[in-house]
Amino acid sequence: MDYIRTEADGQLTLAQSTEFLILPSCLYGFNNTETTVETAKSGRLVYCHKGTLDLPEEERICTCGRRMHINSHPDIYIRHLCIGGNLSVLSFPHNQLRCPECGATKSQYISFKSAGHFITDALHQYTCDLLARGTYTNKQVAEITGLGENTVMFFGSSRYSITFISSRTSMTK
Repeated sequence: MDYIRTEADGQLTLAQSTEFLILPSCLYGFNNTETTVETAKSGRLVYCHKGTLDLPEEERICTCGRRMHINSHPDIYIRHLCIGGNLSVLSFPHNQLRCPECGATKSQYISFKSAGHFITDALHQYTCDLLARGTYTNKQVAEITGLGENTVMFFGSSRYSITFISSRTSMTK
């Protein structure tokens, strides 16, 4: 498959340019404009994928029926899957919307963000899969994924409670 995009036309072509490398992902609506390599405090390399997030027009409609305005758009950082042992983070402006009629506010929906954490669903699922194998400790999973041990422990405890509750429910039936 062709995964190289030229800056001029945005089309996927392999022969014309090698300025951007496009990898298949589930980051729907995210448009990568720049990728930099930085060093984290831990000394590990971090690939910073900077870009924008599409804002569909239907998301800008308030419950009162008026079109919402962008009130502010601070940058947000969301951790993504590690690439070859190096950390990866997405950075983009996160639009906050306000209705001029009723004053209602809301944040832009991010389809690939894990609920309650500033990580992608893919990283959350990868962490849970590593924990489900049962061959790695929480500390090892934290080192592999680049997440904190407390976050990994939270994912592990929520996974065990779901397993325990579902097994107890099936035993009582």
